[in-house]
Amino acid sequence: MNEFEELRQITYRMELNQDTFGGVSAWIDYSFERDNGTVPQLEQARRYVANWNRMRQENLGLLFWGRPGNGKTFAAGCIANALINLDDPFPPKVRMTTLGMVLSRLPAMSPQEKEFYLRDLQQCDLLILDDFGMERQTEYGREQVFGILDGRYLARMPLIVTTNLSLNELKHPADLPSQRIYDRVLEMCVPVCFDGDSLRPQKAREKLRLFKEITGA
Repeated sequence: MNEFEELRQITYRMELNQDTFGGVSAWIDYSFERDNGTVPQLEQARRYVANWNRMRQENLGLLFWGRPGNGKTFAAGCIANALINLDDPFPPKVRMTTLGMVLSRLPAMSPQEKEFYLRDLQQCDLLILDDFGMERQTEYGREQVFGILDGRYLARMPLIVTTNLSLNELKHPADLPSQRIYDRVLEMCVPVCFDGDSLRPQKAREKLRLFKEITGA
């Protein structure tokens, strides 16, 4: 490979990561190769990727639910990275974002930009919504969220959602607008419970170990 081809591939990969993860650097590094065995649900994520063509054809999504810090976002990011790195000249178009990020971007867009952006979220091969249900609950926000979900439902495009909400909270929301949104998610996604211990204390210990190693403390 000559230098020009190598530079072109690096540029393409950077653009692909930007399009997929919207500039969230942490998600770019999530991969099955970094699995240390503490998240058993990664097996479900691997099977999803291995059967992607059928999942796409049947419009099958996943709902990763459970308490914070159990590896839900990591599992979703692994799926995204595995799909965009498939040995395929035209890998699936994946978008991973949060609804909070989506809603914060919309007000600054022109009508044309907004239309293009929302259509991309509705029609990309796979949309991953992280931290679902934690976004600010406003009438405008709910309208936009339902529009995205309903657009994917009508287009028969799969969806992956991660949430700290319990399955009971999703099935029995406090109000009708939320019920309309949650019903759509439950209709499109197969629930996978992340019920292990939080990984965050382990990560904190690792950061402390690394700090001491660097500083000699």
